[in-house]
Amino acid sequence: MTDNEVLTKIHQFSYEMLSELDKICKKYDVEYYIAYGTLLGAVRHKGFIPWDNDIDLLITRKNFEKLRHHLNELPEKYSLVMPTIHGTNRYFDSVPRLNYKYMYIKMDEDACRFYHNHNNRLDLDFFFLDKTFDNWRGKLQRYELAILYGLMNAYRHKSSFLHYSKKRRIANKILCAVGRLIPLEWMRTEVEKVATRYNNCDDANYCFNSNSVYEYLWKLMPEKAFGKPAEMLFETMMAPVPRDADTVLRVYYGDYMRLPPESERIPHWGTFRITTDRIVFEEPPDYEIII
Repeated sequence: MTDNEVLTKIHQFSYEMLSELDKICKKYDVEYYIAYGTLLGAVRHKGFIPWDNDIDLLITRKNFEKLRHHLNELPEKYSLVMPTIHGTNRYFDSVPRLNYKYMYIKMDEDACRFYHNHNNRLDLDFFFLDKTFDNWRGKLQRYELAILYGLMNAYRHKSSFLHYSKKRRIANKILCAVGRLIPLEWMRTEVEKVATRYNNCDDANYCFNSNSVYEYLWKLMPEKAFGKPAEMLFETMMAPVPRDADTVLRVYYGDYMRLPPESERIPHWGTFRITTDRIVFEEPPDYEIII
């Protein structure tokens, strides 16, 4: 199998997972939006970006909670992995994921044991869409989240920080030192409180992704860009998209119709290049969780 054939299979399995999820959402009137590279692919390529490898969704917390009650109707090969799955002494991130069980990525064995193989699967990511302000109140909210996520890093595996810049590593070490003194469950509760602080404020006219990487905390989108989802062709399905997809894409990518240089059109999974010796199409080893 060539690297291109591996990527084709990843696209196939990811698309099947999205299609099955979409059936559940339509059946129970759950609203969501394809997001990030998935949305960009729909607009620019009518499907997957040829060198992209995953599917991202934006969803409100209210719609996500509605969806959770029905995910047991999905085929057995898919499983919902919540951020709390690692218990009170391990933290990967704050993103719920729909995992495809029969594919994994060969990577740091110690990290895979630490996360019981929930860090190296083919998955579909749910990113929360929360409300905020484009003023000091919103900035304070997002700084609080950034600090809380930094503190929670105290419970991450050490390999998680290898790609950090020198300045960010120093800041992370300081936050981790403090974070070890704070119970992880308390910080998870605080994150949700801060992220949802303005969700019931009628005058909070902006939205942001509250559970993604640090840089995305600062990407604000007008609330009116969302609303009831529109539809756009993605491969062979009509996928739900923000009503003003152009504004959303410009916030994240600027001139999004411009293709990147050819040297950057390479499929990666985080820091790992997608190759035949990295991707395995079977269930990963069943590591025993060490508490």
